Amino acid sequence: MRLVCREFCNSSTKAFGQVYFADLHVLLVEPSLDILVEITAHPIYGRCVKTIVCGTARTIKPVMEYDEEEEEGEPIPTLSPEFERSEGHIAKLVTALNNLKHHGNLEVALGIHSDEAWTKGNGFRLLGGPITYDGYVVKDFDASSTLESLLEATSATNFPINKKCFRFLEDLELDRIIKNDTIFSSMFSAASTFNTNTSIRLDFVQGSSSEPSSIMIGISDSNQLDLTNILLTGEIWAFLGSPYWTSSYIRILKLALELTEFECLTLTDMTIDTSDFQTVFAKSEGFIKHLKLSNVITSESVPGQGEPTEVLCYLKDQLQLESLTLDRIEITKQIDNGLQSTNISIDHLIEGEKVFDGHTEVQEALEILISRANSWF
Repeated sequence: MRLVCREFCNSSTKAFGQVYFADLHVLLVEPSLDILVEITAHPIYGRCVKTIVCGTARTIKPVMEYDEEEEEGEPIPTLSPEFERSEGHIAKLVTALNNLKHHGNLEVALGIHSDEAWTKGNGFRLLGGPITYDGYVVKDFDASSTLESLLEATSATNFPINKKCFRFLEDLELDRIIKNDTIFSSMFSAASTFNTNTSIRLDFVQGSSSEPSSIMIGISDSNQLDLTNILLTGEIWAFLGSPYWTSSYIRILKLALELTEFECLTLTDMTIDTSDFQTVFAKSEGFIKHLKLSNVITSESVPGQGEPTEVLCYLKDQLQLESLTLDRIEITKQIDNGLQSTNISIDHLIEGEKVFDGHTEVQEALEILISRANSWF
């Protein structure tokens, strides 16, 4: 009976941890990090952790003092001086990462977040005004130092950072971070030093939306790059209210490709047009030899103008592909300034996944697909 009770207890505890402790959001301040250490030290909860993202926020004054200082201008966010000078935040991160290593939980995604949408409900409160934590007002600030502290902790513990997660307000915070070449480059440069199982996830939230839009970047070896769930279109998606996402994606992808030369490229769950596609991959045209497109929607650069097969023509004329895999490809032509569209799927022209090997076979296949698609329209 005692054994049965223990199994029931462990099972229910694990289920609770998988729901509430899989995705942890912390600030690099003592109260928040103390909770992180306790969770990671727990023999069951510590094994349930899947993601740890550190907020770029810093504590400032107690809430009662905040209104007084607000009249004279916004106070500068800072960590507790004593805690920061003693590197207490790094020490607690080191303890938490060592706890995870003790449990054998090395597949945790690490990163930073800078958005209130994830902050609320994670130990923080919104008291009719500023976000507060433990009686202190917090503000988004200093993503560079936050990431630097996290990387320092991983270095001290030799904790693998094959999985990274970055969460931003796409049109505001990402712009600020991109301007800092050091932090932006560090998102990807460390990834290129790993040979296997490296993945980078970037989440964006717009306004008060609770559901983020995500980019998944996977590097399975030094020559393989996988991109998932990316809207790589400009004009078309501006009609749908997402122009900022597009510009952010383009800058991120350009940097990822500039830092590492990839011969094998996989694009999954993407929407692309020729102009932005060419902008992103311009410097990689000579390196990409093997391309796989899965569940990809293509379109002309300018809605209602040009040929809907522009992307296929670009692949044929600009890339020296040695192999090409196509699966669930849809060609879209915009009509009536983007409000209506006529769609064609490559599945109507070829059935199932098709693999073409050798440069000559790839060229011939693309020529046939372009011809058939044009005749369809």
